[in-house]
Amino acid sequence: FVVQLWLFRLAYAAAGLRRLRLSVRRTIEDKCREALQQPFQVQFDQDFGRPQDGELDIFPATPAKRQFSNAFLQTACEPELSPSYLEMLEERHATVIVLRQSSREENFDVLDLLPDTLQLSIRHEHLFEDSWNALLEAPIVDLLAPSLAIQYAGEEGVDGGGLSRDWFNTLGQVLVEDADDDNGMSLLAIGKSSLMLIPRPQAADSAAASDSHRRRDMLLAGRFLALGLVHCGRPLPQPLSPLICRYILGLPVEMKDVDLLDPVFFKQRVAPLLKKGGLAKMETELGEPLTFVSAPTQLKPAEELEPGGASTLVTEQNLPRYLRLLCDAYLCSEIRCEIQCLLKGFWDVVSLEMLRASGLTADDLSLLLSGTRGLDMVSWRMHTQVEGNDASLSEEEKEVVAWFWQVMNTLDEEARRDVVRFATGSGRLPPGGFAKLNPPFTLAVISARSSEHLPQARTCVHRIDLCRYSSAEQLRMKLLKSISTRSFGLS
Repeated sequence: FVVQLWLFRLAYAAAGLRRLRLSVRRTIEDKCREALQQPFQVQFDQDFGRPQDGELDIFPATPAKRQFSNAFLQTACEPELSPSYLEMLEERHATVIVLRQSSREENFDVLDLLPDTLQLSIRHEHLFEDSWNALLEAPIVDLLAPSLAIQYAGEEGVDGGGLSRDWFNTLGQVLVEDADDDNGMSLLAIGKSSLMLIPRPQAADSAAASDSHRRRDMLLAGRFLALGLVHCGRPLPQPLSPLICRYILGLPVEMKDVDLLDPVFFKQRVAPLLKKGGLAKMETELGEPLTFVSAPTQLKPAEELEPGGASTLVTEQNLPRYLRLLCDAYLCSEIRCEIQCLLKGFWDVVSLEMLRASGLTADDLSLLLSGTRGLDMVSWRMHTQVEGNDASLSEEEKEVVAWFWQVMNTLDEEARRDVVRFATGSGRLPPGGFAKLNPPFTLAVISARSSEHLPQARTCVHRIDLCRYSSAEQLRMKLLKSISTRSFGLS
């Protein structure tokens, strides 16, 4: 009887998993529909909009052009990475992993039926299409698998981590390949001033069917970014806007965030109203009462902040609500639905509750998603291991290693990044740079091979195998040819 009961329970659980897989597409459609019906609204800090002391600024009548402060760019792109911060970041990331595993064990009865690995088979020449189909068809139980394995169709490489990093790196490039083009089609766009990634606004003249596919693709982009967070994929070649990161983490937006993002908008549209008597002075400058109407931008004309807003006067009593609605419209009115879809996809892989419990900050998340782009040659060489040691290397082998660094010093930044990608699978380093690369970057000189062979990479252990080349120039030629390859093999 006990065996029969166990078999019945096993069969019931298996049927439940099959139902989950069959309902995946419908679930995604439902989530996209919800995002359209309930678009994103910014959550503000409880003190947002409360009056402050200070001098007033004049409110201009011209449309606002978004400007981004150097402080905002430095905070987002070049954070200070002290040893204590890196240790804390690792702890917060580890908390996310532990919480995901606990949730998996709590929500599914028969763990033996759940996949330990999310396995994706991808054709290199159809990378975006295959990847999106795989993420579209994957049920939540598969997305919660503790490990990830990529298999490139027609290639012999076995994923020990390198192929996954290459997949994150390459697909991330696809998501932003024309991000700086106002008329581009990439899912993520980059502000010309901010140099930061946000969901691309949908074109005003797009068809309804196109809008539907766009929302679905944005949801899948959220899943992809969350997988990058979990599996240390560093998928984005440029930082995601810290404000988008705050939305993902469910963190409230503070007044200083608006000031750092766009100091011109804050100085002209918000700061004057925070001063004592600011509302009266602004209305005097305008020559008319202030109403619940948004600030016009280059992309969108002024519009009512709420129904009947054009005839609703701003008073001292409703001023905090006006400022919240004004900033909400300025920050996300053009991409509300896109943000909501991105969040829903991200939370499919890492729930909002897990993110909040982890203690991750917006800067943490941005850094984990894009890694470190700067390549410090001194740090690179300092944290490189050479297979063997000085005593075991011959003079010829030592010379080859010296030539490698000589060649690296002659390459430009992009070529050096290609070498890192060749060796590790990703052109971006983990937070902390080469010092935090695990396993460390390694060079090996394979004396048994002919000097006509190309250098070979072992991405799972971050290693480049060099032959005993006859000169630095020959090593350079062979290395540049190797880093241009995009396939993986076992040789």
